[in-house]
Amino acid sequence: MRKELENKFHNTIFFLVSPILTLPMTLYGIFKKSQFSLFLFALTIGFLSYLYIPYISNDKASHYFKFIELSNMSWNQIAIYLTDKPDFLFSIYLALMAKIGFSFQISAALISVMSVSIIFFIFDKLTRKQNKFYFLSFVLVLLSISLLALFSGIRYYFACTIVFLAFYYLFFEGKKTKGLGLLLLAAFTHFSTLLFIPVAFLAIILKNKPDWAKILFLISFLFLLIPRSDVLIHISNLGLFDNAIDSKLNAYLGESDFVTRGMENSTSAVIIYWGSNLWLYISYLYLLITWKNNSILRTILYCMIFFVNIFYQAPTVFQRYSLLIQFFFGLLIIIELIKSDKKRIYYIFLALFSIRFIFQLIIIRDIISASYFNSDSLLLITGLFREITDINFLRN
Repeated sequence: MRKELENKFHNTIFFLVSPILTLPMTLYGIFKKSQFSLFLFALTIGFLSYLYIPYISNDKASHYFKFIELSNMSWNQIAIYLTDKPDFLFSIYLALMAKIGFSFQISAALISVMSVSIIFFIFDKLTRKQNKFYFLSFVLVLLSISLLALFSGIRYYFACTIVFLAFYYLFFEGKKTKGLGLLLLAAFTHFSTLLFIPVAFLAIILKNKPDWAKILFLISFLFLLIPRSDVLIHISNLGLFDNAIDSKLNAYLGESDFVTRGMENSTSAVIIYWGSNLWLYISYLYLLITWKNNSILRTILYCMIFFVNIFYQAPTVFQRYSLLIQFFFGLLIIIELIKSDKKRIYYIFLALFSIRFIFQLIIIRDIISASYFNSDSLLLITGLFREITDINFLRN
């Protein structure tokens, strides 16, 4: 116990000097299954988020401008502003942080820390016991995290991690009230996570009926043929949403989206899109090849894929939703690795997840250079004193 406390003390001191240079020690601690090292790693992610300089067209830049706008409003004005916002919780969070006096950098970094902390909490809870592949499992989970979502699309990814936590409590702790409450919390953080409320109910219904879940998985491949415009028409015709959400649906499922336009104008964008999604198509194949296997994680994945494939013809939406599939699929590979002791499948998906990770690094290479290739990033104290505003945002 004394040695453990000494290690924590030493690691904390080194972290307070330089989170970046302390990374090897932090990773070694994770190799030794140290929960404190997982916490330090989450704080390191927060430090990187604090220093992250987005393009002015990125989500993080939009959140920054919203933060500035909210900071200049009275609470009455903020209440009026939020009346037509179905997913209002993140705006309330930004307003609170602004009124308390915290900077946007701290606000964004805290969201990133909470997001990865939820992921690490679930990973540790599900894999710690009798897991001699703990560090290998950690690497796969780490590679399942989207850098773009974690550092720029902070609101959406935070909502996704709340969905992760909801499913953990629903299916692994048996706490339905807590799980369903978290699903509502996620939906009020980002409206698009509403999709996972029916996913959760379907998985609950089919928890003990794995064959029905598998049938839904097969049926979902028919959705790959449905045109995007038809998807929008059918969803709108359900009449389940108010005008605010309908306008958001039109923005995501209209005639074109960001990813589609990018692929129309760039061959490299096409390569990046298909290369980044290669893991997903191979994961579908893996689920088909291992058809006879049953588990609650597989049931969750079958139900999730059934709904997510509906949006296949809308690449922006499909890519966003596939982030959730990747996390749960990564957990599936880890748990099946622990049970079977066969590493070959693990290494295949480690390579596929790495390909996606590398493509993300290519996409944000200019951001990485601007954010981290400087002396301020090496030390915690100099990094925290580095102020980033819209003047520093990158321009296309």
